[in-house]
Amino acid sequence: MIKILKIFLIFILLYFLILIEGAFLVHFKFLAALSNIFIFIFCFLYNLFEKKEKLLGVYVFGIAGLLMDVFSSHFLGLNAIILILLSLFVKLVLKEYIKVPYVEKL
Repeated sequence: MIKILKIFLIFILLYFLILIEGAFLVHFKFLAALSNIFIFIFCFLYNLFEKKEKLLGVYVFGIAGLLMDVFSSHFLGLNAIILILLSLFVKLVLKEYIKVPYVEKL
């Protein structure tokens, strides 16, 4: 039950971030170039603090990438692939070779 609630809250947060990015931030010239950065940073931080054995972050951000593609004018699947690769990079490479203290909290 807690896992389902956690996934639901992450999707609600990502949905509002993507909605704000696609509807509001594109009207500002200085934020239009950095519009996807907020979601990439959230993806990076979530996967950094999640345990290496759990793959929930990869699945959640793969679906979030598809949701980003629905609201964007890019190819369908481009953001999903980028977010999945970022999640796997953090889990497999960054956490293996760089040890950050107190990262294994979630």
